[in-house]
Amino acid sequence: MTKELTYLALHLRSQDAAEVMKSSRLPAVQVLINSWHHSEFRKLYRDDDQNPLAVVGVVNRGRESGVPWMLATSEVDRMPATLHRESKRVLRHIRSKYSHLMNVVDADNTVAIEWLDVLGFEFGNPVSFGPYDLPFLPFSWSR
Repeated sequence: MTKELTYLALHLRSQDAAEVMKSSRLPAVQVLINSWHHSEFRKLYRDDDQNPLAVVGVVNRGRESGVPWMLATSEVDRMPATLHRESKRVLRHIRSKYSHLMNVVDADNTVAIEWLDVLGFEFGNPVSFGPYDLPFLPFSWSR
């Protein structure tokens, strides 16, 4: 899986790459490997040529609480209908296992914020987050 996660790290869409940098002092590949290994649920998506396209996961925080995450290449933006359909399917599965989902998103990552809104997440007020204390938006969903 390291090969696929390295590919993703090198090809992240610009807003996802910026979010990784703002939220951690680690290289993107290390963030992806750590997130993959700590996730109870995880899934890698590939394009028609079998190149990694996106990765999603949920880190279990106990008591039916999870931290969802997703990082993708810019290629994922070329297939919005597929992304929407697959995201809804995966989210149904995740929501069947967790009663509460929460995380933060870079306040400048408009692509992710719009997507989270479409998926039905609620947003809180900006908070300082990461090693640089930059603004991130908390997002959550509860049953």
